[in-house]
Amino acid sequence: MGKEAYADFMAATRDPETIHGMLEDYRAGLGIDRQHDEEDRRAGREVQCPTLALWSLRDDLEQLW
Repeated sequence: MGKEAYADFMAATRDPETIHGMLEDYRAGLGIDRQHDEEDRRAGREVQCPTLALWSLRDDLEQLW
């Protein structure tokens, strides 16, 4: 991450509004974003641009999706 980016992260995470925004993004991912993804799949829609996806070996994303 680097010292400068880490310092920015630490400063941002001391702001309650920033934390609220971060949590709302996670909530959307498990709520409305997932609903939209499922609707797209049912409709047969797929991503039409080149895409690179990176996954962690130690994450709970696989269980969530």
